[in-house]
Amino acid sequence: MVIPAGGDFSMSEHRTVGVLYFIFGVIGVLGNVLVIFIFSQYKPLSGSRGRLHISLALSNMMVVAGTPFSGSSAFAGRWLFGDLGCQLYGLETYTGGMGACVFAVLVCVQRYLSTNSPKSYDASSWPAFMFTIGWLYSIGVAVGPLLGWNSYTIESSGTACGLNWNKDDFSHRSMFIALPAITIIQMLIAALSIRSALSAHGAAEVDEKDWFTSKQLNMVRHFKSLCPN
Repeated sequence: MVIPAGGDFSMSEHRTVGVLYFIFGVIGVLGNVLVIFIFSQYKPLSGSRGRLHISLALSNMMVVAGTPFSGSSAFAGRWLFGDLGCQLYGLETYTGGMGACVFAVLVCVQRYLSTNSPKSYDASSWPAFMFTIGWLYSIGVAVGPLLGWNSYTIESSGTACGLNWNKDDFSHRSMFIALPAITIIQMLIAALSIRSALSAHGAAEVDEKDWFTSKQLNMVRHFKSLCPN
């Protein structure tokens, strides 16, 4: 693989991009580490529901975790880490990118399932199944270019690696057809899950407004006994 010396940008543009790489990389890593810490330490969600949120945060962190490589290459004006580094960079960032997409959808599905039947959801195998299928999908798509389904190469900037958009054969065309189609399906699933969860939540709120709990009834009786006739 030929590594472009300067890509399509001037050195000032490369340095500007390098600064942005490091800024967003630090913010992205620290922010998602904080999310993982909160869900691991304080467990704001009951049962195993926090597992998908942790996976989503980890995926987001993986997207920006490669910024030391792309950032330093941007300052140099060329990719510094050879073909092997390019393949590993693509594998890591695309695993995170695919994970960020699929776990965002699975969080919506989890919201729907846990809203409609929280106790049975926590006791079922759904959380473990969605966790497993999410990571298998993410890793599977990211490994595809290493096995011949599309390929990773130096981007036009010359300082980062990604999918090869310039090669025109079946393996490359099929990926660029499959990924948008899968993304549309994921968006539809997420939208339907959110809509159903909001409908179920709204029905529960109406029910709570129409009926008192036993604790509320006892409070009403107590205050009524204090009032004179």
